[in-house]
Amino acid sequence: MRTTTMAASVALWTAVAIAAGGCGGGKADTSSSSSSASATETGGSFPNASLDPCSLLTVDQVAAAIGMKVDPAKADSSAGEGSRGCQWTTAAYDAGGSALVGHVGIVTLIVVGPNPALASRFPTAASFFSFQKQIVPNQQPVSGVGDEAMIAGRQQDLWARKGDVVLRLFVTGGLGDTSELKPLKQLMTEALSRT
Repeated sequence: MRTTTMAASVALWTAVAIAAGGCGGGKADTSSSSSSASATETGGSFPNASLDPCSLLTVDQVAAAIGMKVDPAKADSSAGEGSRGCQWTTAAYDAGGSALVGHVGIVTLIVVGPNPALASRFPTAASFFSFQKQIVPNQQPVSGVGDEAMIAGRQQDLWARKGDVVLRLFVTGGLGDTSELKPLKQLMTEALSRT
C-alpha cells in the first residue's frame, strides 16, 4: 500500500513538473531583492530545506495520537525530489512487547519542497500551497492548523502551511479508524510547533 501511495505522489509531482515546465518556461530571477519582496508578500521563502521531519514528532506523540505502539522514526527517501520524509511504523505486538508480525501501518510526515522544476514558478510556501489547493483532488479546508491546512481526497492525508514551511502527514495500512481528523490535526499541530 505504501508503495502505491508514494508512487502516486511521485507521479503527481512529475506531472506537475512537466505541466509547469510548459508554462512560462523562462529562467527564474534569482536576485535577492526580488526573492525577498516576494517572500514577504506571500508567506515566507520556500522551501525550508534544513528542516528534518524526524525531529518534528516523537515516538510517544505518534503512538498517543494513533493509539498504537510505533517503532522509532526512520528517514523516508521516497518523499520526492525537493522534499524530505520520515516514517513511524506500527506492528502487532504481544503483551511483552515482542513483535508478532511485520509492520502493519505507517505514519509519514513530509517536509514538502517543490520539485526543482517548480521552484521558480512557486518561490514561496504560500504560492506553492495555493497551487496544491488547486490540483489536489477532493480537498477540503481544515481550520485551526497552521496558517492554512487542507485534507486531501481521503481522510488520512493532511497538508498544512505555517510561514515558510509546508508539511504533509498521512497514514497507510492497519492503523484502525483514522477516518477522524482529530489524530492527524493533533500530530500536525505538534509538528508545526517545532518549525
